[in-house]
Amino acid sequence: MAFISAAEPRVRYRRLPFRFALIAAFAMAAAALAPLSARAAEEVFTVDVAVDATAQTAAAARERALQEGQRQAFERLLQRLTPAAERARLPRLTDTAIADLVRDFEISGEKTSPVRYIANLTVRFKPADVRNILRQRGVAFSETPSKPVLVLPVYHGDAGAVLFEENPWQAAWAAFAPGDGLVPFLLPRNDAADAAAITPEQAESGDAAALRAVARRYGAADVLVAVARPHQDASGRIALDVSASRFGTAATEESVVSSFAPEANDISAYAVFDRATAAIAARVGETWKQSSLLRFGSEREISARVPLDGIDTLVSVMHGLDGLAPIQRVDLIRVAHDEAEVRLRFVGDENQLALLLAQRDLALQQDEAGFVLRSTARAGGRP
Repeated sequence: MAFISAAEPRVRYRRLPFRFALIAAFAMAAAALAPLSARAAEEVFTVDVAVDATAQTAAAARERALQEGQRQAFERLLQRLTPAAERARLPRLTDTAIADLVRDFEISGEKTSPVRYIANLTVRFKPADVRNILRQRGVAFSETPSKPVLVLPVYHGDAGAVLFEENPWQAAWAAFAPGDGLVPFLLPRNDAADAAAITPEQAESGDAAALRAVARRYGAADVLVAVARPHQDASGRIALDVSASRFGTAATEESVVSSFAPEANDISAYAVFDRATAAIAARVGETWKQSSLLRFGSEREISARVPLDGIDTLVSVMHGLDGLAPIQRVDLIRVAHDEAEVRLRFVGDENQLALLLAQRDLALQQDEAGFVLRSTARAGGRP
């Protein structure tokens, strides 16, 4: 009878269950996170609209409102997904074709009269079908939301540069409705901690340490410093010179300078502030869409090592990869106690993939041995 030492099976069985545990965790998490992919796409492809229609009967008014509401929602969805340069090629569909793209819708706040129908409509479109239509027509689009951008509105008034004190520029940003874009905006609370984190002068000069400090308070990826200098035009009305600089993510950093004049139909003397905030926000959204456009003509595949300090790290990385627009397939190649390896098939290039992964708190880097994919969320990787 042959005998085997006790040491050999202990080593073997100690490692294998851990590896199986990781693989099992990966598989179970994949099943659990599958709905997250659908939810992420659902949020981007969901649009809220207000409808108001009249007709000879309440039933006819309701039918018209729902039809017009779905068309309005579809047009707003296309505006959300596509950059301005692509607008001329956007598809013009019939009401029936648009209805076929609608997965479902919800109605709230209904009000009716014998000839009128008013309601709020939430329309959820079928992501795959909308993508197919855009691709068939050669329309470039983006569907990856940016991480939040913190806005610091610096105002040059009679008292000099102010940031957290009340002023018309701050009020315009506070009243600004972000709309349907892919870039969410945050505003500071204007409290003592904000004032201690950064001064107007530091914001305007782009002080990197101060910007990181205030961004960290709000979990923001980037900071937008919007500086407004009011002056009077020839008629004595308020006009604005505005400079806006985005700091943080290298691929989306930019600075713009614009002037905004009052218009004849302005109801308020401060309407120019509202136009300026909307224009700046639109520019930031446009830059993001250009940076995150899906490039279906270029498909690549890379393998990346994933450093592990436990099952939670693997699950965190999976969570970040799940439903990210450019990624077409993820394969788990290898799992060890301190490292995993994944193969990613994606469209675009590695730089764009790294930018979009950063929106999910994942860092894609390259060293002498190849690509490394790390979760930054657990290590406090925000700016």
